[in-house]
Amino acid sequence: MRKLLYPIVAVFVLALPAPGLAATIAIKATATGFSPKTVTINQGDAVKWTNVDKVNHQIVANNGAFASGILKPNETYSFTFNTAGKYGFGAAAPVVPGADALMSIRPLKKEMASVPPRCGSGLE
Repeated sequence: MRKLLYPIVAVFVLALPAPGLAATIAIKATATGFSPKTVTINQGDAVKWTNVDKVNHQIVANNGAFASGILKPNETYSFTFNTAGKYGFGAAAPVVPGADALMSIRPLKKEMASVPPRCGSGLE
């Protein structure tokens, strides 16, 4: 019975999402807006904005979910998106007309943590 149980447990352990595999996506704040302007990431991923302009910038979510401090040239701001959804964001200082951008966060897939044994499997 143990010989059968170990492979089954190994399959479930390998099927679980590995912690710490979140991605960090880079976005540049420029004189004319953001690059890239639209991004889709997974829930739990982070975004790192870098001010590549010659003037200060502040990155702000349209819904208030996040806001950087004032970023001097070459400074960065990171935010981890723990809630799925769509987040519009733009530059608050200075305001750059037409520079709004969109972040789409995909929800985490709910993995099956355990499966009840089938009848006749010998594991009941």
